Amino acid sequence: DKEGYEIAKKELYVQRNTKETTFYLKRETIEEDPEIFDFSDTTASDQDIEDEILTTDTLAKAIEKPVEEIDTADFVEGGTLNERKYAFNHIVFLIDISSSMKKPDKLPLLKHSMDQMINVLRPQDKVSIITYSTNTVVVADQISGGNKQTLKKLVEGLEAQGNSYGKEAVDIAYEQAKKYLIADGNNEIILASDGVFNSKNFKEKKMYRSASMQYAFSDIRLSTIGFGNTSRALKFLETLANRGQGSYIEIRTKEEANTTLIQNLMKHSVRE
Repeated sequence: DKEGYEIAKKELYVQRNTKETTFYLKRETIEEDPEIFDFSDTTASDQDIEDEILTTDTLAKAIEKPVEEIDTADFVEGGTLNERKYAFNHIVFLIDISSSMKKPDKLPLLKHSMDQMINVLRPQDKVSIITYSTNTVVVADQISGGNKQTLKKLVEGLEAQGNSYGKEAVDIAYEQAKKYLIADGNNEIILASDGVFNSKNFKEKKMYRSASMQYAFSDIRLSTIGFGNTSRALKFLETLANRGQGSYIEIRTKEEANTTLIQNLMKHSVRE
């Protein structure tokens, strides 16, 4: 982007042997005004003066016209998100329900936060829920935000048990997000866990690279919610969210659970 030139954009995949990338910018076309004012002619006809008065009068009336107010409210009557301010969402929750998530400050807090978020969803918003432990299960398949009782019942029924084999679950979550992609909306995976994956083929660097590419080419962001105090796991989740152009979230108290997921939803779906 350079002054005097048109903006150039290019999508490319940078590899180790990529030495350089060149952008060729095209000069902006400046249209010159063909009318040249003759400063030697200082006389003005009566018609010119009348035209000037009419122009000034018209401009004054335009200025006096009241400006239409922009609806900037976050919520409409009923408590759901304002469609004029927030785009529609497809949120894919990818939830670790391994045995370590049983503690009161983990899965129960997450369920409460999800319950609060469901309250503000509109019928056009969609929610998918995928759980993983020893196995991966699609609990909710693109359910409308208008079916609040259905969603809340599914969330309430989540129970923690088994191991944490999550690598395969991430792939399934991306497939789900792509399958029901909302054009010009917020398509987001929210991964909630308290640890790293136990899968044999799990590699942190591959996960980071995948998150970056999925956002670049599919416009699917990845946010994470970190529970517990395992520093390596929390660092992994934070880095993963950064690479996926999402948010790294921590929910430590019920007060935070009341608003955290709602705030994240508003942040990523606000219309520019």
